[in-house]
Amino acid sequence: WTLQLPIITESDKTSLESLQSDYSNLYTFVYYDESSFYSVRLAKPLTFNQVATNTYSTTITLQESE
Repeated sequence: WTLQLPIITESDKTSLESLQSDYSNLYTFVYYDESSFYSVRLAKPLTFNQVATNTYSTTITLQESE
């Protein structure tokens, strides 16, 4: 899955940075796509682009764990 987040706040960015540092691609977590639950990992490191003051965008790429 690839999730594009075109507008996130500084707080959201901080939360995503924590997710990345805590889970990296080593640990799985649950992703719900509004129909099913999946055990996933981050497939790529998150990169943030500043689009305005205290506003960022990013893309999250998830890979299903086996």
